[in-house]
Amino acid sequence: MTSNLDDYDLVEQIIAETLETWDCLPQRKLDWVSRKWAVETWARIFKDQVLINVHNVLAGVVLANRHSCMGRFALNFNAYLAYAFTTRDEPLLEQVLSIADKPEALPEVYDNEYMQKCQISRVDQVFNQEIKALWMTYQKLGADVKSAGRIVNSRVHAECFHDVCTTPGSKVEIDFLNNPAEVQKIYLSERHHGKIYVWSFDLYDLIRLIVQEKPINPYNGEHFEASTLSHLAKRFQVEISMFTRGRAAVAAKVPSYYTRL
Repeated sequence: MTSNLDDYDLVEQIIAETLETWDCLPQRKLDWVSRKWAVETWARIFKDQVLINVHNVLAGVVLANRHSCMGRFALNFNAYLAYAFTTRDEPLLEQVLSIADKPEALPEVYDNEYMQKCQISRVDQVFNQEIKALWMTYQKLGADVKSAGRIVNSRVHAECFHDVCTTPGSKVEIDFLNNPAEVQKIYLSERHHGKIYVWSFDLYDLIRLIVQEKPINPYNGEHFEASTLSHLAKRFQVEISMFTRGRAAVAAKVPSYYTRL
């Protein structure tokens, strides 16, 4: 069932690729020493556990990958990962990874009073779809996986996610959850000094901006229009709820990481 996922070199490749997605986020970016320790230690844990619980092992990869649907907003899980990496705390790392597919890893979803049951169910569905799609990708690549270059967001991975998500009854009507193969860009248009401008935002960065008390558009230094904020609040209700709950969880448990969110 685990195919070649017990190959240590391949596992290191998977972990290294996952941590590369942290580079665009200052709050997650690791120094060289921490990253080397993280790759080697996580790869060893991965290889030891993959024969026991492949679902949990791949859940950890999904949550840690900043380019995955769930990884974008798994603030609590990634705060603990970052803390374990920077302090070289292997027992903590093992503990965090061991709960990757359990509700306690995602208070953003499973302990969130702002989310309705139907929304929680849909997000849970996508989480499992991402895990399954990643598994299918490794299976489809087979012996070629080591030479495939980037695995997540590759053409094969996109095809697998599409296959998983287009099975009967699998469509999820939540905006960010249907864009797994790239870091979604959001385009906003507003009037500035009599002209219409269109700005591009990374989804995570946009959510982080609009939850502020008085959100300011970094492109022009002015407050977002009320109509823009109202539209975004409705469109990204789930994402905002996840970010808000995740930030609160981090503040309570990993305050040193919270200051960088």
